[in-house]
Amino acid sequence: MTNGLKYIVGGLIAAFTLACICLALAGASGMREKREYSSIAIENDSPQGYRFLEDEEVIARAEEWTGGILGHKMKEVNLHLLETRLDQYSCIRKSQVYADSEGVLHIRLSERRPFLRLQTANGGFYADREGKIFPLQSRYTAWVPVVDGHLPIGDWYRFSEEEQEWLDCLIDLVAALQDNGKWTNRCTQIHVTRKGHLVLMLDGYDEKFIWGDFDRRKQKLRKIEQYISLIRPQRPEGKAYKSVNLHFNGQIICK
Repeated sequence: MTNGLKYIVGGLIAAFTLACICLALAGASGMREKREYSSIAIENDSPQGYRFLEDEEVIARAEEWTGGILGHKMKEVNLHLLETRLDQYSCIRKSQVYADSEGVLHIRLSERRPFLRLQTANGGFYADREGKIFPLQSRYTAWVPVVDGHLPIGDWYRFSEEEQEWLDCLIDLVAALQDNGKWTNRCTQIHVTRKGHLVLMLDGYDEKFIWGDFDRRKQKLRKIEQYISLIRPQRPEGKAYKSVNLHFNGQIICK
């Protein structure tokens, strides 16, 4: 076979293969044009009992936003719109929506994890470790530190830059406690005084630890450890101090 003939045969084979591919794609596209959604599958990375959005609610909202999914042709359902609307839920970190060849609509949800619960005069809300805020839910209460008192925060849906900066500092403080093996899950409550000072309550201790400002975090953590290991054991049984002030540099003031 001459080189010219080889090129001709190769070209014909390539053209035939391309035509087959085009026909297959056209057939698949035609089938998709006619295929209807048969079911909706929800995948949520939060376990049952700890979810902000139950599967039934997600399906109901999806049907409402799109004008109907089940029994409707796949080409008629705007998946991008559905994903955008899901991402607007403050408790959703990210959503992913896609359809498979069997007519199943898959909705994958990644929910935010509560890290703090903040209680203000205008109600309460959660914050995750990234500083994103979202409202409390009636069906589920997360076991996280509660921050109350005179918070420099108004409504959770009207956050200013100053409020966000304060919240970020607060999250950094709680994260420092959570990441320290000695204090993981020990900080149960943080009270904010009228002067803006922080007062920590630790699980297993009746004393109030007056933290003060956000500064000198490492030194104050060391002071708590010194108090618990050296000062507290010297007190007579039943006569523990009521407050431990960590605010002053180089001092631990117990009352």
